[in-house]
Amino acid sequence: MPNAHRRRNRLPKVKVNDSWHTEENEIKASVVRAFHNLFSEEGGWRPSIDGLTFEYLDSHKAKKLDLPFLEEVVFAALFDLGKDKAPGPNGEFHEGGRFVKSSNATFLVLVPNKGGVEDLRDFRLINLVDNLYKLLAKMLANRLKKVMGKVITKS
Repeated sequence: MPNAHRRRNRLPKVKVNDSWHTEENEIKASVVRAFHNLFSEEGGWRPSIDGLTFEYLDSHKAKKLDLPFLEEVVFAALFDLGKDKAPGPNGEFHEGGRFVKSSNATFLVLVPNKGGVEDLRDFRLINLVDNLYKLLAKMLANRLKKVMGKVITKS
């Protein structure tokens, strides 16, 4: 069965940016280049914030944003994530006491939009984000929700 999947999923040639590639290393390099260009940021014009006025939090509320997360806040965010998903590598943080750099890793997966794909544009990009990263993002979002109305004007 694995051989059948491998044969079915194999791409003998791929068109990337109007150029055909047939060698495996050539295909990999061209796909990596295409996504590097897609996700790279060019220097250039950026919007200016000169002349804008901003609302500020008082020092008491600002300090509350910097407090360590309580255990019940972590559990609430964890249970708020998908019910059928594991929270990440078991005990990894507790064993080492640090978050490893790979905790922020995102895997990109290409899923064909149709059968017989040949062009890179025939794939849909899916991001697989590590659950630890999702948990941290959820806790930060929940904390920021409490003060957003104070720093963003209604207009």
